[in-house]
Amino acid sequence: MRRSTVTSNNVMEVKMFVHNSPDAAEKALNDWLPSQKIKVCYVTQSQCEKQGRFVIVVSVFYEKQ
Repeated sequence: MRRSTVTSNNVMEVKMFVHNSPDAAEKALNDWLPSQKIKVCYVTQSQCEKQGRFVIVVSVFYEKQ
């Protein structure tokens, strides 16, 4: 069992970038990030194949500042 203590009132949110190539997902993330006032908590990346094409998903979990 893990215990955690809430130290702030911030709520973690998620933004997902779904693209057909890693470069496109990276560009979308880099375009979005500078305009945000956030604290990034986690970044995950996954990929799958759908109808013969790769799908890249980059998820950014963050708290608004």
